[in-house]
Amino acid sequence: MDALKLSYENYGKEFVEANRYESFAPVRECSCRSRWYVDGSTYFRDVADTLEAAREEIFITDWWLSPEIFLKRPALDSEYWRLDQVLLRKAKQGIKVYVMLYKEVEMALGINSFYSKQKLMQHDNIKVMRHPDHASSAVLFWAHHEKLVVVDQNYAFVGGIDLCYGRWDDFFHRLTDLGSVADLERAGHFQAPVTSSTPAGSQLPHTLLALAQGTNMVTIGTVTNAEQAKELPVEMQPHVMSGDVVDAALAQDGDGSEHGEPDEELPMKGETPPTHRRRIMRNMVRMREVASVWSHGIADRSRRHLHRGSSDAEGEDGPAAAAEEAVVAEKAPQAQAAPVTAAVVAAEAGMLDEVDANRVKKLTAKLWFGKDYTNFIVKDFSALDAPFMDQIDRRSVPRMPWHDISTGVVGSAARDVARHFIQRWNAVKVEKLRFNMDYEFLLPKGYQTCDSIPEVLSTPSYKTKCQIVRSASQWSAGIKDTEDSIQQAYVDLISRARHYIYIENQFFISLCGINADVSNRVCEALFQRILRAHNRQEKDGSKFRVFVIVPLLPGFEGQVGTAGGTAIQAITHWNYSSICRGQFSLLKRLQDRGVNDPTEFVSFHGLRTHSELGGKPVTELIYVHSKLMIVDDDTVICGSANVNDRSMMGNRDSEVCMVVEDLEFDEGVMNGEAVKVGKYAGAMRRHLFKEHLGLLETPNDDVDVNDPISDAFYKGVWLKASSKNTDVFEKVFRCIPTDSVKSFAQLQTFQAEVPLVLSYPSRAKEMLKDIRGHLVDLPLEFLESEDLTPDLGTKEALVPTYMWT
Repeated sequence: MDALKLSYENYGKEFVEANRYESFAPVRECSCRSRWYVDGSTYFRDVADTLEAAREEIFITDWWLSPEIFLKRPALDSEYWRLDQVLLRKAKQGIKVYVMLYKEVEMALGINSFYSKQKLMQHDNIKVMRHPDHASSAVLFWAHHEKLVVVDQNYAFVGGIDLCYGRWDDFFHRLTDLGSVADLERAGHFQAPVTSSTPAGSQLPHTLLALAQGTNMVTIGTVTNAEQAKELPVEMQPHVMSGDVVDAALAQDGDGSEHGEPDEELPMKGETPPTHRRRIMRNMVRMREVASVWSHGIADRSRRHLHRGSSDAEGEDGPAAAAEEAVVAEKAPQAQAAPVTAAVVAAEAGMLDEVDANRVKKLTAKLWFGKDYTNFIVKDFSALDAPFMDQIDRRSVPRMPWHDISTGVVGSAARDVARHFIQRWNAVKVEKLRFNMDYEFLLPKGYQTCDSIPEVLSTPSYKTKCQIVRSASQWSAGIKDTEDSIQQAYVDLISRARHYIYIENQFFISLCGINADVSNRVCEALFQRILRAHNRQEKDGSKFRVFVIVPLLPGFEGQVGTAGGTAIQAITHWNYSSICRGQFSLLKRLQDRGVNDPTEFVSFHGLRTHSELGGKPVTELIYVHSKLMIVDDDTVICGSANVNDRSMMGNRDSEVCMVVEDLEFDEGVMNGEAVKVGKYAGAMRRHLFKEHLGLLETPNDDVDVNDPISDAFYKGVWLKASSKNTDVFEKVFRCIPTDSVKSFAQLQTFQAEVPLVLSYPSRAKEMLKDIRGHLVDLPLEFLESEDLTPDLGTKEALVPTYMWT
């Protein structure tokens, strides 16, 4: 008893007394080193390196886990960094691996957690549990939604990124992944693109398309020489045999200059000596390798530069030169398409030595294998037990890029994450496997050694205060009292914001005031804070901004306006009901209280990008899966929780977030006035602004993102860029959602009209040059004349409202 009393009064005191936000965990004041991850590429890489460094145990819990995903890419011929192989390798080394997966309702969700469990359990040291058992627990609608990785109870990752298909991405947000240029040219036939805006079967008849194109194109005559050919667009240039391409490259060889000597004759085909030909091929391969290194992230050093630096002198996005090289590299594959094709053909013909042949492998490597190449609005996942079989046709369907955020922490907060995992694990064991001795109970570590944990990653970290907050209840964590500390943290941070609030979230479902449908208080807190800002601005002219970025369309399979689009429309209804439609919406409440122009204080956006597929421009929305809020460049809350009742109420989906507060500061500016800004939160926010505005791809010294609330930036850069991008995308592609479509009848008419990209492709390509970044307006008038709730008789109408909210 004395030992128990000592433990209670000392080591366990933090967990039995009240903590901020009524969280199970206290604020960790000074023993935490924190990192942030924007998009999945750097997150997956650091998870891989941390797993590789494991010495005792590994904890993983995900809403969805795909065993065959590659953590480092491109994978080439190696499975070394494939997730299931990493865990198996560590298990063979004696490391204990514990995995908890959400056990889905199979009729409603096709993530096949049973397959994931069976695939992972290839060694006695790997234990996997799925939860909940829906029938016995009567938990039908709620999910384990956390995304956590913990290694040795010292290193933890907390965020929105599941270790599953579709999540790996970087700031380029590529739409295509066809493999080698040679494969691209050999394929020859490309179907009309199918996207979230252009469903299959909706393309124009070939005769109509030809007529539209014919009215705006001039017949191109026969090209008689290479100089004339160079003047044509790439897709119109005549194809030549690989040998001709190799020989033509001689003009770029020699001393490394762009052209050979003026009087140098081009050798005839077949006359190039083998050694000279290999040197030519080596140079062409090296040119393409620049793109492979920077845009595919082959070199860890280069990826760290693109991730961020440790000071403003370097830039949180890496050196300026790195960003410039990344832009050059992104364009290199297009500019060097013919030489690369020759390199691939030469490698297949055995013309290259081993070194060059291995380099060519990098040209043909895909970043997204099989099911990992996905566009889930066009087609949801199926046949997950065939992981390397493509889900969609890469020649006609662009992938849907994935924008997401996660965090990493070393120290006492990591042990808090581990403690949460252990609590869940032990609760599930008691519920399902009480007498199964193969599944042991887990024990948390103490906190006495947290200050001496060695670093295993080379990416920059920041000294911060951290607190782990969660949504947990009896069904999800085996606790008596429901914990909603995530919601309490959001409401508190919003109410205390001084300068700005920046939100990225997969959902925005939160009504203002007392209503019968939605209970969380996030939107009410935003309303009250903006109202205070409005009243203060009228007195002293101070500025306060709220930035909100959400997906342009919800992430469900189907097309808006069709029978298969009911789920998309249901979520769209609740998002718009929270933002701008109805008496409980944020913008309507603000207008009712005298805020005539709410955009002075709050703006809503989505993300979209474009590329070429089969030589034709194509666009797709970038799916925003983040669960992030940054306040005043000094505080961040990030994790798995969406802005909706499912995530915020505590007794529904289980969630974990981390509140990070800066302890180190730099000089900054807000509305032209000098302020202190946190190194962690400030660097994260600036990186995100640069990504969305295209400044990571194309640096522009004239655009300053340091002062996010000044009129010069908010109106002159942020809103202006978003509006311009929106206008160009709609004119070129006629994509949805759009304010031009207010009813289903208008939707049909809108999609029947020929977009500029088909009727006048050269003009469309010229207009697309005006796109800067990915930021676009969220169209607040889209389908505003329609009732988007599920129709009676549909399966979606059978489920209760709270499933959607």
